[in-house]
Amino acid sequence: MARKTPLTKVKGSTHLYKNISKGITNYYVKFTFNNKQFGEKNITKIFGITTLLEAKQKTLELYEQILKGCNPFETSEVTLDSLFESYISKRSVSYQSTHRPTYNKWVKPIIGGKDITKVTKVDITIILDNMKSAKLNGATIRKIKTILNPVFSDAVSDELIAMNTLDKIRWMEDYKVSKGQKLDLAMRVNEKNTVVAKKIYQAVMALDETSSNHKFAFLVSLMCGRRRGEILKITYGDIDAKGFVTAWADNTKTSVVETYPLPDEAWNLVIRDGHAPTETLTRFKDRAFNTAYDKLIENANIAIKDGSKITSHDNRTLLLSILVSKGHNFENADRMLSHRRKDISGTYFSNDTQAQKKLYEEYWEILRSPIKYVGDELVEATPEQMKQPDSDPYDVQQVYE
Repeated sequence: MARKTPLTKVKGSTHLYKNISKGITNYYVKFTFNNKQFGEKNITKIFGITTLLEAKQKTLELYEQILKGCNPFETSEVTLDSLFESYISKRSVSYQSTHRPTYNKWVKPIIGGKDITKVTKVDITIILDNMKSAKLNGATIRKIKTILNPVFSDAVSDELIAMNTLDKIRWMEDYKVSKGQKLDLAMRVNEKNTVVAKKIYQAVMALDETSSNHKFAFLVSLMCGRRRGEILKITYGDIDAKGFVTAWADNTKTSVVETYPLPDEAWNLVIRDGHAPTETLTRFKDRAFNTAYDKLIENANIAIKDGSKITSHDNRTLLLSILVSKGHNFENADRMLSHRRKDISGTYFSNDTQAQKKLYEEYWEILRSPIKYVGDELVEATPEQMKQPDSDPYDVQQVYE
């Protein structure tokens, strides 16, 4: 595989080269002695060289060994552990805390100490089958690819291996999600999506001041369509003075940096005094979030079918379906959900914060508008309908304004 950035000879050195890729400097050496060539070797990867001084000293050591008739690279091993550590140490603390434990538990005992050139499809399969035997679902098992793929891809780029061993695995076919597929939201509730969204909005707004952390998280989930894991990592420093949130690549599922606006309901809860920029706005973990959200849905009094439930992830479906039902372009609405974008127009729209905010604001106004009973159905009410009494006098308390 061709290197994306060329080698540059280090000034004053005959055998030492370097290249800079993704902000990281890698040092290489090339030697020829007695008509024998020692092709370029990445001494940053092989020996952990990170500074120019170290690189120069190592180059002299290697050349001395070659002059003695030795091949200094013959017995050098580049272990998966060393490559993984080199990669993950450059990532954020949150990324490390998420992925390092998985690596240490499942990968390290099997192939961590193995030379990258000797890691086989069988090795990877053993790891995946061990996870499968532990009753982990397919989505969790496939995280091994997320963790290892950058390491193997870099190894291919650095010509340590000819191809990415992970590409030999049938990830989707052999490691499917084991749990039953969740039914579409429309099949789990007996109310229109607009009514469901409004009921959730009213339940969130009914939370008292002691639940401000929950309230902020639930508002961002419902009104901005962001994923739970991403919301729980929002810090005070991620929110600018105009109420826009920057979602960093390490925190988004698609590994891209995105910016989105906060509605006033959430923006008013951001009180910076006494909080460090690195402090998160929420205080609870995934499980606590899920428990609190289940309680919120219970309080929302949504007509949910027996055996079904609504999760915070359904807020993304609500945002998309409601905007499309109002006549908006599907692609533009979908881009608000941080899905992977393959088209240039999608990138332009996502970078146009004003166009994006305009679409968000229309959705927010839909959530804020009232619903009431018309006949025997709870619907999104027009101003004229709101002036009329409820069809059922016993349902007067179910007018949401």
